[in-house]
This record gives sequence, structure tokens and C-alpha cells, in this order.
Amino acid sequence: NTLSPDADRIMIGFGVERKVSEKITLSAHYAHVMFDNAPISVTGDRQGNLTAVMESALHMGGIALKIRW
Repeated sequence: NTLSPDADRIMIGFGVERKVSEKITLSAHYAHVMFDNAPISVTGDRQGNLTAVMESALHMGGIALKIRW
């Protein structure tokens, strides 16, 4: 698939959580995904051929606020 070729990947991440009060907890996280280079080779009858290598990485992060009633 030329939109998202599949490749081996390694994901590393970490998170922290802090209890602000008896009822409120704040947390944050970050993750980084490293993908191997993914080759693309598509042959088309009408549009020609496509040969390439996809290089990509992904960064994810978030925060959360938890309130207990």
C-alpha cells in the first residue's frame, strides 16, 4: 500500500503520574515509534510504476486529569 506501507517498528515510551489531592490525579505520557524503512513497489497499467522507500517516525503525547467524586 503506498499510503501506509508496513514495516518493523520499535516503540519506547514513558509516563508520570502525580496525585495533586485526595480526589485529583494528573498524568502525562510520551511515546516514540521508530519504523524501519519500508520499500514501495507498485506497477500500474495506466499510471506507470512507483518504486520508493518510505521513512517515518511517530511521536505521541498526552495529558490526563482524573477527578474522583
